[in-house]
Amino acid sequence: MKKAYEIAKDKKKLKKDKNNKIDFLDVIGLKIQLAIGFIIPIAFIILVGLISYKKAEDGIVKKYEET
Repeated sequence: MKKAYEIAKDKKKLKKDKNNKIDFLDVIGLKIQLAIGFIIPIAFIILVGLISYKKAEDGIVKKYEET
């Protein structure tokens, strides 16, 4: 009976032979794919938060200086 890693290796070999190239998602592991899928949205949320904070700060300072 074949082990799981042997089956995965055979599938990769078949895909490589079939397409004559290696698929990018097959090269990186599932843990890395999940981590990237989690980190990218978090990074965008942080970016939006920083931009919003800076705009709010500028608006508050401007209002304070006008009064």
